[in-house]
Amino acid sequence: MGNSNSNQHQNEQLPSTGISPNRDPVMSEFLSLPRVNTQQLHHIYNSAQLDELNRELAEEVKKLWENKCQCTNDADAHSCLAAFYHLGLSGISKSPQKAYQHYTIAAQANHPVAQYMICGLYTCNPDERNSYARLLGKEEYANTVVENFVKSAAQSSHYTFAHNDLWESYEDDAPHWKCAVKNLIRSHRAIIDKPGNTPANILGRIYNELGYLIAMVNLIDQDDNQEKYQLAMNYFIKAAEQYGNPAGYLNLANIIYANGFGADKDTNKVLEYRQKAADANHSRGLFLIALQNDTTSVANKDIGLKFVENIDKSLSFSFTKNLLIAALNCSSGNGGKPPDMQKASQYLKLALFAQEYNDQGFSGSAAAYELLGYLYLHGQGVEQNIPMASTCYATGASLGFLSSNLHLAKMIEKKKAPNATLKDAIAVYLYYTFNQEADPIHVAHCRYRLGKIFNNSNDPEQHDSVRAAKYFHSAAKIYKEVIKSKTCLGKAFYHLGVMYHHGFGVKASIKQANSYYKTAIKRNSEQYRLYDVHYAQKAKRKLEQLPNV
Repeated sequence: MGNSNSNQHQNEQLPSTGISPNRDPVMSEFLSLPRVNTQQLHHIYNSAQLDELNRELAEEVKKLWENKCQCTNDADAHSCLAAFYHLGLSGISKSPQKAYQHYTIAAQANHPVAQYMICGLYTCNPDERNSYARLLGKEEYANTVVENFVKSAAQSSHYTFAHNDLWESYEDDAPHWKCAVKNLIRSHRAIIDKPGNTPANILGRIYNELGYLIAMVNLIDQDDNQEKYQLAMNYFIKAAEQYGNPAGYLNLANIIYANGFGADKDTNKVLEYRQKAADANHSRGLFLIALQNDTTSVANKDIGLKFVENIDKSLSFSFTKNLLIAALNCSSGNGGKPPDMQKASQYLKLALFAQEYNDQGFSGSAAAYELLGYLYLHGQGVEQNIPMASTCYATGASLGFLSSNLHLAKMIEKKKAPNATLKDAIAVYLYYTFNQEADPIHVAHCRYRLGKIFNNSNDPEQHDSVRAAKYFHSAAKIYKEVIKSKTCLGKAFYHLGVMYHHGFGVKASIKQANSYYKTAIKRNSEQYRLYDVHYAQKAKRKLEQLPNV
């Protein structure tokens, strides 16, 4: 893979694992090897996945949302179904009109994703009318989009990009945009001045949005008027406590007390109002409170159960991250609940096509593809399907989830991935063993696999015991550094056990192997983690092969 004489990488910074080149026993060898580039990597991903299987997953999820729409008229189901027609997910035929129909139902039920996404179906350009559901005049377009963006963003700035898009356009002085914001503030004030027979839930939404608008305009216009922030705070309080709008509590936490707008910064107040939002079943509030109690420790069973319950309650809105965490809880038995692999697989399939939170640096769908690949590979919660496992790992890798590359390469190595060769597996391992973004434990795992390949290969051109020993030795060294961390994964102990068991890159020691295998097993008894369970089971089988120590 690649040409050693090519200069296409000469300006690239060498990926780093944080290990000094002078101390790394395989760095000098790596520098002399042909380099694989990202284009070649994506060729490997494409060869290892089958488009029809991704479409099969999409059709399954689409049908699930269709059934839920018909049976319960659930707003979240309508919003998720609309995305299929809007975006043409995994080859599903686009239909702006069908998307508009389902978004409208969800948006009217105050679903933040639908309120944001429906704006992508509006246009004010007559030349684009055939590609959109609604053609609006320029002023009407600005008013409609601003109104919907505010409805979405005022519930939580992390639900969608409505918050970002709204205020970037406001700052850029987009045509009619500032006027639309000011019009909305005036109309909201008119309603609270003369509420008449306005329902309480509408008044709660209006007060919350008005607080959000006043606070943000004050911030963006750099007025820094503390009285305006205090007015926004009073509106949030009224929205939440008088009219039962839980987003008011979350905005008190995340806008007022987290930033010190109109009040002193106060971490305790932030936690207090997030908890109140969660107690009022605000989806994002529940998610944040769950993360504050995030634990997979068996010793923290009660805390773990609370974590699981809050995540499950947050699923009133489907986002990749809360679905992924719910799946992990189901698969591991977190909180002492019996593992439910079938439910875990369903959550993962939903996560593949759900909306991402407006959080930086994390792709829930990519992580979901990896875990679903594991379930298909091992036939847990789903019928074993090797091509589907390869497709899931390759898709996760193509979406940028680094550890999916490792799992995909191992499938290729074991001849379980279509249209890929052992050289492709080696290329992926080599690329990621020195990737500066890779976790050290994944770097060690890649080097361990390379050691296995060059040690066990039946191909004379691949078999190289000296080279294998270098990779094993390097993997062992990194693993020993990793296990100093209390949060390290069970596979570090398992692989060290294997290396001492067979003398791979280290001096063989049955005593050391016994100790590492037993520690891998112990890790499973201490933590609710799917992969710890996996490596603990492998360690038990290996331990049975050892003579008594």
